[in-house]
Amino acid sequence: GGAGGEPIELLSLGSTWKYLDDGSDQGIGWRAPGFDDANWESGPAELGYGDDDEETELSYGESRNNKHATTYFRTNFQVEDTSQITGLDLRLLYDDGAIVYLNGEEFYRTSNMSSNMEYDEYTVDGDDTPDEDEIFLIPDLPSALLVDGTNTLAVEIKQGDESSSDISFNLALTA
Repeated sequence: GGAGGEPIELLSLGSTWKYLDDGSDQGIGWRAPGFDDANWESGPAELGYGDDDEETELSYGESRNNKHATTYFRTNFQVEDTSQITGLDLRLLYDDGAIVYLNGEEFYRTSNMSSNMEYDEYTVDGDDTPDEDEIFLIPDLPSALLVDGTNTLAVEIKQGDESSSDISFNLALTA
């Protein structure tokens, strides 16, 4: 992960994530490393519904024509020495929009999302993922938000609209 060093996978595709799929308003506290997610469910990625390729199937609510706008995800990973990490590569599968938070701070946002969206807001202008089966590579992200020890990734996935057919999520992080 350091200059001239070998890449180190901090979090792999298929990792286990805590998730909340009940349509509730979690405010902004859920993004923070110290947030208590003990009552959230957990399961391996890919997480979602509607594509029949999920490892963990999520709920969309009581009506297929009025699906929850937001589903929340959290996981932790370890870093021994952040001074040896010069950048991060993110691999992200999402449907329809995503914001990734690293240790409570916005780290990456898809183009169809805006910062600090409300829990009941759908993607900007109802835009969907360009290719919902593609794992997008977002290279050379800054590593400044990493800390030595336990780090927390929190991700919100948004639907394009209330009748969107599916949701998908998977993520890997390489130093």
